[in-house]
Amino acid sequence: YEVREYALEKQRHKWEQFKATKEWDMEHERLRIERRRVDGQRMLLVLKQKEFDLDLAEAYNNYSSSVDHHPGAQTPPPAGFQQQPGSSPSTTGHPN
Repeated sequence: YEVREYALEKQRHKWEQFKATKEWDMEHERLRIERRRVDGQRMLLVLKQKEFDLDLAEAYNNYSSSVDHHPGAQTPPPAGFQQQPGSSPSTTGHPN
């Protein structure tokens, strides 16, 4: 009877070790997947930040170059609002 009890205890111990190893493996895999997901999100944010920085630098350079090369120059109004030669300012841009 004690031999059978010992064999069952040995088998239970082996099962507990196997179960603990599998649980550790599953947790390790879950954490690896989570780390890859977070790294992907981080890389996406880094890319968006770089795009934003480039857009900001480009906008600043465009603004800076237009101010440097054309001091006091203003952007002309759209064509529909420009005064036609020989017309009065009160009818500018009006179809009649």
